[in-house]
This record gives sequence, structure tokens and C-alpha cells, in this order.
Amino acid sequence: MLSGFADIPPVFSTNLPLQGRRQGKVRDLYQLAPDSDGTARLLVIASDRISAFDIVMPTPVAGKGSILTALSLGWFAFLRARGIVKDHVLQAGIGGIAELEALDPTMRAQLTGRSMVCRAAKVIQIECVARGYLAGSGWNEYRANGTVCGIALPKGLRQCEQLPEPIFTPAIKAETGHDENVSFDGAAALVGGATMERLRALTLSIYTTAARHARDRGVILADTKFEFGFALDTAGRPTDELLLVDEVLTPDSSRYWPADLYVAGRDQPSFDKQFLRNWLLELVAAKSWNKEAPGPELPPEVVQQTVGRYLEALDRLGLEDVRRKAFRERLAGATHEEHAHTATVPSSGATIIDGRLLSLALRASIKARIAASTRSVRLDAVMVGDDPSSAVYAENQAKTCREVGIDYRLHRIGLGAGFDEIAGRILLLNGDANVRAIMLHLPLPEGVDTERIQSLIAQDKDVEGVNPANIGNVVYGRRSLVPCTALAALEMIESTGILLRGARCVIVGASNIVGKPIAVLLMRAEATVLSTNKYTTNLADLTRSADVIVAAAGVPGLITKDMVKRGAVVIDVGINRVIDDAGKTTTVGDVDFQSVREIAGFLSPVPGGVGPMTVAMLLRNVVDATLR
Repeated sequence: MLSGFADIPPVFSTNLPLQGRRQGKVRDLYQLAPDSDGTARLLVIASDRISAFDIVMPTPVAGKGSILTALSLGWFAFLRARGIVKDHVLQAGIGGIAELEALDPTMRAQLTGRSMVCRAAKVIQIECVARGYLAGSGWNEYRANGTVCGIALPKGLRQCEQLPEPIFTPAIKAETGHDENVSFDGAAALVGGATMERLRALTLSIYTTAARHARDRGVILADTKFEFGFALDTAGRPTDELLLVDEVLTPDSSRYWPADLYVAGRDQPSFDKQFLRNWLLELVAAKSWNKEAPGPELPPEVVQQTVGRYLEALDRLGLEDVRRKAFRERLAGATHEEHAHTATVPSSGATIIDGRLLSLALRASIKARIAASTRSVRLDAVMVGDDPSSAVYAENQAKTCREVGIDYRLHRIGLGAGFDEIAGRILLLNGDANVRAIMLHLPLPEGVDTERIQSLIAQDKDVEGVNPANIGNVVYGRRSLVPCTALAALEMIESTGILLRGARCVIVGASNIVGKPIAVLLMRAEATVLSTNKYTTNLADLTRSADVIVAAAGVPGLITKDMVKRGAVVIDVGINRVIDDAGKTTTVGDVDFQSVREIAGFLSPVPGGVGPMTVAMLLRNVVDATLR
């Protein structure tokens, strides 16, 4: 099992008490009863199996099926919203499916976040491939013949170079083994010329639109393949209605490259299975494997690197909220299937937003991004004096950085240092071209103006987002490094799958690095935001109307059950040290956890909530500052 995903058991295969079970390389399919209008339906489950060279590896990649489902749902929604193509998805998840109500909790848990209910279709036995760059088998053919799938291309193109325009290269679907490339005319002879014209037009339209979106997000979509089918009528006969089926635009079916590292004329770092393929090719070269079944067991580091690249694709592509819901539900252990501004409260109480688990997923993504980069990533931290808590924090931070591949360098300044010495060190780091990420450990010595020192950190190196200029950039919507705790709170809110557009959000607390920036971030998501504080009159009346509450006032237990609407999302940012009746010091948040858990839909704990995610967001800011 992949280290860091120990709480997410991998699903290699399913065996549900349903009819018509079929199993592909990755997906398990089952027949469902027709819906009320007679539409034939399938349950499509993305397992954690992974294949390469048409061989299914014996080692599952924990979390992969959830990522694939999240990406597919996001892309289906993206394409549907633009009116480009109809698809086969009826719903995400298994809510309301009568045949599945009787499943035991273990089986239901296996399906959460990796399942779609889809219209049955007569699948066209043609793989529709769109290529925008010269890579893979296309590059090999071009070097030999100057063509790709028989299509002549200009001379002198380099490996991975962008083609003058995207090309359509169909292939015949194979039940086992490699799909077989076929000419357009050859495919037309099999399925009809009119059908192939429609498939070519749809394929290139989808690819062009998706590639443009990906490029806007810093990702190159080099090539991809689609499957289409004809919708069935109530009698099970194929109609003329074309549907996009199976999965779409995932790393299993597409080549994704980081745009900031792209250089034509060589292999590219990628967010897909290429890392696994390269590792397997090393085994082939060493005569340790012959590309035949069974495949070799995958070591943990290969599994981790692979899923990290898939996670990076998920995070970078930034699709609609539906893709977040499908994957983040799986991580947070939620069972809700429907989008709404509020959630149904499970009988066991609110779903806990596990910041530790979410941060592990994010850190795996960060580690993969660093591993794929040709640049080294480094964090320079400044600490003044020998405050014990700061020293412990610095040690933990150094360890965390090492785990993801960040070079952590601590610059110590003596306790007696004044403003000029501290400012001089900051300015020295600002001017060092090798330094791209700076943070400042607090507290500073008494008498030193902390905000003035923070304002000296170069905006593009200020990975904590504490320079007032960066906070101002958040307000104006400019690209900037955002305060880490505010980012963490937003990520945890979005992890619930709530639709923020139009949602009512109440922020309790208005600090410069949490309350104010999270309010602005939520406004940018088109939520309706109300900023309050511990002195606000009738605070309970305001919070009771909220779909989302962010508690960041620094008052232990400020938010109680009677202040929360049933099903609301509650994010507790408070970190308060209190002494209990036995004289023991404990850490609590601004939310009365036990009482609020009875009524909230989602609730973050303290500790184990925003804290671990804040650390992960700092790491992400470091990588962003270094690699952008």
C-alpha cells in the first residue's frame, strides 16, 4: 500500500451482487435496472489497477481510481457546459440506486468517489486519437517514414514538437493487446464514412478545447484518445445520438506535460503513466522483464511517484467543483452524493475534514512535481534568537521539506539583533538569484516591527504571503503568493464539494493573514461573504444563516451548536492553549467541537485540521515561487 495513503485501502477488483459484470484493464462494469423512463444504465467503477504495455500490473495504486473518476467527471462537465458533445454520465456516485442500498458498508465504501452511473450505449469499435505533439509511437513512426499513422508531416520536426495542427489518427479497439492503427478510409469501411466524419470532427473539437484550457492552467495536452457510442432507445436499439463514453482526458488516456518545463527535442516530464513506463523499460533493458504477463510488482516509490503525477494533473487542471467532490469525498471519507450549499448530516454526526489526510495527498502531488522538474527547489528561512517553540517548528519544517525534496536552509540571527541586522539579512536574500522562497520565523525580538520586516520580503519570494503587497494582490485578484492558512481553509472548504457560487459564508475574525484573505478568496469564488468578529452584535443570528462558517477569532469554543445551521460546513482555524480542570494544557479551536459535530455537515478538527494543511500550502507556495 502506498505510504501516505494508508487510510485509503486500494481497490484492485470488485465483485458486487449485480448482473452483467465486465472487467477492463481499469474499470469494472455492472448492469443496473433501467431508470423510470426506461433508459438502460451501467455502474462504472474505476479501480486502482494500472496497466502499461497492455499488461495489468499486480500492484494497485491506491487512490488512482478516485483521481481518474474526479478528472473524468470534471472534463465531462466542462465539455457539457460548452455544448461540444453529449456524454453517458447520469450521476456521480451511487446515491439513490436501489440495487446498491443493500450493500454492506465495506462494499459501499469501496465505491465512494470512484463510481459513475451511466447510460448504456453501443460502443463504436474505433479509438479516436487526437495528436497535437510528436511523441510516443508517433515520433517513432515519423523518424522512420516521415508520417504518423500514414499522415505525412513536414520534414525536420523534433521529438515532442508541436504539430502544425492537431491530427486525427483512428485505431481499431482490441479486446486484448494493442489497439491497431487504421487509416481514416479503413475505419470508414468498418463503421461508415458519415460516422467517421462525425467522430473526426468531435475528436478534434474536444481536443482543441481541452488543450486550450489545459494550456491556460500551465499544462500541455500532447495527445489523447476518446471512445464514443450510440445511445440506446428503451428497447435497447442503437439510435443516431452520439455519446462520449468511458473515461475522458485522464492520465490513463492522455499525455500531460508541465508547460513551464517544456522543451522540444527531448522526452518531457509528465503527469501520466510515462514514469511507470520508463521504470518498466529499465527492467526490460536489464532483462528483468519481457513485457509479458505477469507484470512485476511495483515498489512503493514507483507507486508514489505515479499517483503523485496523477494528483498533479488533478490539481493543475482546475476543473469544476464536481471533480473536487468526487476525489475529496474519497479522501475525507464522506458519503454524500449530491451537490448543495449544505449537506445532509450523517447519523454519526458531521463528516470530519481530515487535514492530515488531505495534506498527505497534496504533499504527494508536490513531491511528484519537484521530482519531475529539472530545477532544484529550496526554502530559505530566517530565525532570530533561540525561542524553543520556533526551534522545534524549524526542525519539523526541515524534515517535512526533505520528505518532498525541498532543500531547507535555516539562517540564524542572534537574539540581540535589531531591526537593521534582520532587515539586512532579508535584503541580502532578496538579492540572491539562487534564493526564490523566503520565510520568517516568529516571534522577533521585542521592539522590532514585525510587519515592517515582513514588508521587506520580496513579493515573488514571500512564500508565507505576509508582505502587505501580496495581501493586496489577493484583493485585486492578481497572481500572488497567498497567505498559507487562508489557502488551507479554502482548500478544506472546497474538499467538501460545496458549490460556493451563491453560498452564504460567514467569517468570524478579520486578521490580515487569515480572516481578510479568506473572505476575499471566497468572494472570488462568487460566494456571498459576511466578515464578522468576536464583538459583532447578534453573531449567532448571522452564523445560523451561513452555509459556511470559518472560525478564526482566537476565542476557545466561540462557535457552539446553537450558532450553526444544520448541514453547514464549519472550518475551525483557531489554535488556543487552555488548561483543563486537572491542570493539563490542551489545544482547542474556536469551535465547540463535540456539540457542533451533532449538527454540522462537515467539520474540521483542532488539532489535525487546518494546521497540517497550512504546512502543505506553504510547501506548495515554495514550489510555485521556484518553478513558475
